[in-house]
Amino acid sequence: PESHLRQLMKGVHGGKLFSSFNFPGRVSTIEIRDLVRAFILVAEQSEAKKRIFFASDGPPVYLGDLFRIMGEMTARRPARINIPVIAAEFMRKIRKYLPLTVQNLNSDVLCADNARLSELGFKPAVSKREGLRRLAQSLGLCPWRFGEDRKLVSVITGAGSGIGRTTAERGAGVGRTCGR
Repeated sequence: PESHLRQLMKGVHGGKLFSSFNFPGRVSTIEIRDLVRAFILVAEQSEAKKRIFFASDGPPVYLGDLFRIMGEMTARRPARINIPVIAAEFMRKIRKYLPLTVQNLNSDVLCADNARLSELGFKPAVSKREGLRRLAQSLGLCPWRFGEDRKLVSVITGAGSGIGRTTAERGAGVGRTCGR
């Protein structure tokens, strides 16, 4: 429940200061259903025995880009302030003295290479963007809370006559799913 992606998503939605910056650190992501598929694949393959595998949905994403995507998913302002190169280099030099959460902002501490998993035939079914959309929706941070499994709820004013009444009687409405 306290994974780094959940915390970052909540921070972006809450407008936390960190989410305003284009940090150069990168992270890997994977949607939970793809992760479960990866576990099953490895468990069923004899050639996977005694080997270490990492799972991701593809190349790592820069934190600034991640914050932008999360901002789109939660209808918040995306990252927009660039970190000066000299500041990023300084942070990398002192990174071992910093807490992991701060190290990750400027370094590739949370990156995974799924090349070995790909050799077994694993291909993520869920894109990074879709996985983040699902995360935002699961956290209730999505401004469009209706979608595939949800009924559309409309509030119609002036429903006593005319177009309002017709719309209310037909139950018409147009819904959006988060991030689309």
